[in-house]
Amino acid sequence: MSAKAIFGEMPQMKISTAIQTSALIALLAVPTIPALACSAAGPNTHVGNVLSVDRDAGTFTILDAENMSPVTLAADEALLDQVSSISGSVAVTYEKDGDTLRALALR
Repeated sequence: MSAKAIFGEMPQMKISTAIQTSALIALLAVPTIPALACSAAGPNTHVGNVLSVDRDAGTFTILDAENMSPVTLAADEALLDQVSSISGSVAVTYEKDGDTLRALALR
């Protein structure tokens, strides 16, 4: 069965617009890769972009890629030095210490 038989007499512009609209809907329906990053990175791992480093408090904050909220982690001086030099995305392995998330390693 041809498209003409299914859709009737449709100008080329309408078919082209329908294809473009379908492609846009398909693209919007697929979640972005960073949104899946934290779950895919494994347990006790946050992935995101570095927002700030507070050396006085011994912490740094990232914007979590999965839930798009800031996450603040405590870190030692060596990790603060590492995270200070990162521009872009970072994966942080951490452990819970009461209400505090303590960064253990960066990837």
